[in-house]
Amino acid sequence: MVTMRDILELEERRRELRREADMSRLCAALPARHGVGRRLLSRALAGLGRRLSAWGGRLQARYAAEAGR
Repeated sequence: MVTMRDILELEERRRELRREADMSRLCAALPARHGVGRRLLSRALAGLGRRLSAWGGRLQARYAAEAGR
């Protein structure tokens, strides 16, 4: 059975995937030889890392709570 929590988590994941795709398109559009592009790419990858880390934390919390049931 699908719960409201599952639906909300799927919505959040979809928003994260969309942000990642937008960031990826921005990075791909930058010229690779310019220092500005590399700085932006570094910032984009750092942001992606933070989002993945946060997502992993939410998954751990979710499945730890379910394992305790």
